[in-house]
Amino acid sequence: MHATLANEALPVISTSVALIAGFLVFTLSDFQPIALFGLLSALVIATALIADFVITPLVISSLRLVSLWDLLSAQLRQEVIPQSVLFREMRPWQIRRFILASTVTEYAAGEQVFKPGDKSHAMYLVMQGAVEVSMPGRENSEKRLVVNRFAPGKLFGDIALLANEPRKTQAVALEKSSLLVLSRDSLRSVTLLHPFIGSRLFYNLATDVSCRWVTFIDKINPPTPTDTAPAKRGDRNVAGPEHERQNGIQ
Repeated sequence: MHATLANEALPVISTSVALIAGFLVFTLSDFQPIALFGLLSALVIATALIADFVITPLVISSLRLVSLWDLLSAQLRQEVIPQSVLFREMRPWQIRRFILASTVTEYAAGEQVFKPGDKSHAMYLVMQGAVEVSMPGRENSEKRLVVNRFAPGKLFGDIALLANEPRKTQAVALEKSSLLVLSRDSLRSVTLLHPFIGSRLFYNLATDVSCRWVTFIDKINPPTPTDTAPAKRGDRNVAGPEHERQNGIQ
């Protein structure tokens, strides 16, 4: 509060003094209503100035203002959040501003976070618990294909959000979970007001999405033994330049 008063004192006082001086000029008028109007206006501004720096601080000092950052436990602030890929190479004050633009939502075990066809209005960071994201399996198959399971510190729901497409997957809490929810409007606001935080955020998102896609592709299409086996020296595809020339390749 002291820092706020120190930063705001000069512009507020200088503006108020200038207005008071301007209205006091009206008191020089010979027309009494104009003179009284100037005096009354100057008195009102002076009273408001006193209220800004005396009454308001006294009232606020008796209140306990609690933000979302304060509600998060010390363990989450010190372990889960700094270790998340979303906040990689961000400073503590940058992380805090990002958190203050978010909300926290609780989900019971088995509760659905989103389903296919839902509008993608937010992305989610797991603070506590675990979430499973899956998609429908092959035709005539009731078994769902598990895309990934997300533990504390992991991010999901960002691909559909950034693509502005309906959800193609289903997300279900495997246990009682606490999720940090960042909506599209909040993301736009953070990017607009804090460009550096926005640039670092999107770089981290791109890195995380790329790694998850590589993992998912390997899961649904694992490499075959022939793809990973080293080629033998006598194979045609590893023949030397002379052999390739003879076959008209070069």
